[in-house]
Amino acid sequence: MINPKIIEILTKNPGSIDDGIVYLLAKHYGYTPSYFPESLIARMNRTGIYFIDRNKSLQWKVPLFDGVEEDSYSWVKAEYWTMFKHFGTDKQGNGNQCVRLMKNLFIEYPDIRKHEVLGATTMYLQATNPLYIRRSHYFIQKGQGASKTNDILTWIEAFRNKSMASVDVNDRTAQMQ
Repeated sequence: MINPKIIEILTKNPGSIDDGIVYLLAKHYGYTPSYFPESLIARMNRTGIYFIDRNKSLQWKVPLFDGVEEDSYSWVKAEYWTMFKHFGTDKQGNGNQCVRLMKNLFIEYPDIRKHEVLGATTMYLQATNPLYIRRSHYFIQKGQGASKTNDILTWIEAFRNKSMASVDVNDRTAQMQ
């Protein structure tokens, strides 16, 4: 659901609220439609809802979705992103992009949990030859549309299977006693 604060800001600015929401959704998900009126782009840039940082990454001053606080993703840089540091700064990738892609991942797959992401990432880093480790943001998502890949989803599934297997073994052991 779109954050009510976004609706409030768009209401105070002249123009269509719906056009503004569609524009913000396109920005959030990284899509570049063939046409947006210059007047809409200028209007949205003046709202102060978002800004582009020095790394040319989109940063939200007001969260786009209701219930998604920007601080709730601080763990992405603090925990997830730093896991790749051991393999070199080229493997660490772009922290801001990691946060943006992780937000998209959690929106697209709401059943995923933080501990699964961290556990799956640990499994991936331990099982993969350091020469072939992807950059942190590419591990979350690389490409768009038909060429989009989410390697992290494969590893989350493996992490879940491993977790379920250990629960099954513990259940059988408890039943035998």
